[in-house]
Amino acid sequence: MHLTKHQLASTILAASILASPSVASAVDIYSTNFDQFDNGLALSQQFGWTTNDPFNEGTNKGQSDTVGIVNGYSQSLTDYKALLGGLSPFAPGSLSISVGRPFSSAGLLTGSPEANVLQFTVDAAISSSALPRPQRDSFGWSFQNGTGSTLFRLAFIPDPLLAGGYGVTFFDANNTATITPAVIFTDSIYRFTIDVAMADATRDSLTLRITDSTPAMTTGTFLSNVTLPEGTATAVSNIAARWDITDQTMSGGGPSNYGSNSLIFDNYKVAAVPEPGSVLLLLTGAIAFAGRRRRA
Repeated sequence: MHLTKHQLASTILAASILASPSVASAVDIYSTNFDQFDNGLALSQQFGWTTNDPFNEGTNKGQSDTVGIVNGYSQSLTDYKALLGGLSPFAPGSLSISVGRPFSSAGLLTGSPEANVLQFTVDAAISSSALPRPQRDSFGWSFQNGTGSTLFRLAFIPDPLLAGGYGVTFFDANNTATITPAVIFTDSIYRFTIDVAMADATRDSLTLRITDSTPAMTTGTFLSNVTLPEGTATAVSNIAARWDITDQTMSGGGPSNYGSNSLIFDNYKVAAVPEPGSVLLLLTGAIAFAGRRRRA
């Protein structure tokens, strides 16, 4: 097919838009695979990570997060994972524990086509519970603002009808639950991708995709374009792993009956990415502009 000079110019212009780093590339806000961490320290003692459950020497409770080799998950002696839960060497000091790393997206989520989606990706698994603590606790991810308030969260809640199965539930800022059709199973690694998009001037939106590592990296979308309050994307400044202990009994300075299951996670990444529809609009506009120039 022969292209005229004007058609070729339009094609080159469209291609340059798609290839432009400012339009098509994600901007990394924070990412880590934890391999550079010190396994002699808790996760929340390093590289800006924090917890609401610090170690209390008087009660020997708290700091129930760690980083390092996790048997059954690490592929080498340098393949570190982050861990929150009952597999930690320390006992928890509270019933709901979060560990995360504050970040800033200031100036990166502009509402323009260049970058208007806050995207969080993480590889994660829940270990199975076993004796002497067979209790199955809940885990998830809490999206918090700068003051630590939860904007929304995802919870992995044990399903009593499924051996080793956890349902995935979305909770908004008012703790109103939306149960998704997703089910994850213990000792299986999943990739979670959560997009918080600046949908328009009146609202933001959320999309959840889960990729199952077995049998063949299949991906499902389990929440799509869920309405969030306008400004949520720019307000998120901490995405924390969360451990909710099922048994509410407290004694000796902490929960007395918690599970030995844990949230194990790796390849944690927060980025500002272009919204695909916005890039398409730019492309369409560029072609139309080139066409008008040709007709003129």
